[in-house]
Amino acid sequence: MPSPRTQHLLAAILAAALVGVAWSSGLETIELDGYRATFDPGQDFLVFEGELDCSAFGGSAAVSVTETSGHLGEADYLVYQPADWNGDLVLFARGMIPPFAPSGRFWFPLPLGFGPQTAGMPFVQARDAALCHGFAWAASAFGGNGIAVAEGMRDTHLLGALAPRHLETAPARTFVTGLYTPGGLAALALAESYRSVKPTRSYS
Repeated sequence: MPSPRTQHLLAAILAAALVGVAWSSGLETIELDGYRATFDPGQDFLVFEGELDCSAFGGSAAVSVTETSGHLGEADYLVYQPADWNGDLVLFARGMIPPFAPSGRFWFPLPLGFGPQTAGMPFVQARDAALCHGFAWAASAFGGNGIAVAEGMRDTHLLGALAPRHLETAPARTFVTGLYTPGGLAALALAESYRSVKPTRSYS
């Protein structure tokens, strides 16, 4: 017969395990074309509504945009939808981030970056150009830094399955683009691999 102290310890371990089971049961597995990642639909999403100055792109000086940020697998992600959404989605694969930076996090001022302090950044310019022309836009921070092409392909591709949860409806078409070496390689590989699959997952 175990001692009372051992019984108490075993009970505590069992309770912790049951709590873990209860917590993990709320997780989903997002899977697409062999890529997969865990997703917590009950996580605290940060939703921001702001106005983007699209005058530099031939549009209005105040375009309403909704930004949603969340976490998928090993990385944060962002999904933007303009008020005049044209029904299409752009998936963006970021450029290289130094290995010493926190992995899976947007460590530079991209979220909520509608102000002039970030307007000249290539990452932000690509986002703003898409939004100002009516496209929804989504990007992952990638679950790896450096030349993270494999992580970029996985996390960008999975956003094609996840982003519609934050949009009014599933996009009619999905385009993919990337920045610099890792982002460009990831986008090119995705476009070459999945352009002929069914419309909800096709890339142009």
